[in-house]
Amino acid sequence: MCAHEIRPQDAADQPDGEDEELEEEQRVQREQLAAIFQLLKENQETFGEVSERDVEDQLYSI
Repeated sequence: MCAHEIRPQDAADQPDGEDEELEEEQRVQREQLAAIFQLLKENQETFGEVSERDVEDQLYSI
């Protein structure tokens, strides 16, 4: 599990409605990450060889 992911017991501590919102945010985040990785993969001549882990590390290093 990555440090930026919420563990199930953490989500259980959220007030009603926030669980669903958090799940939706995480779903959108996963979709965006997949789209970014796909673009990088399709344009390796521009961006070089990049792994999913490289993308995650860059996104969450802030």
